[in-house]
Amino acid sequence: MLMKSFAMLLFTVFLFGCNTQNSSDYQGYIEEVKETSIVISPPATDPEADYPVYEIFVGEDTLIEGSRNSFDELKRLDGVKVWIDNESEEKEFAERIVVED
Repeated sequence: MLMKSFAMLLFTVFLFGCNTQNSSDYQGYIEEVKETSIVISPPATDPEADYPVYEIFVGEDTLIEGSRNSFDELKRLDGVKVWIDNESEEKEFAERIVVED
């Protein structure tokens, strides 16, 4: 009985410790700002490696937070965390973008 209680306690701690709301879908740097999207790449840790780039579309409902407050303020090389709105299947639309200092 004690073992079962301990297992339930561990399981509960694990569930609450894995908060997926704070985990961004993408994290990296803006490579390019286009008319309705941004192109981001992950942080490069190996100068000789090839890294993927992702085009993320920005809509009217996209929330932009952090050191920038609007799409017009986004700049190349800004560090960002991006959460994707999973409603669209054709393009990846940002639900939230946090620009890091």
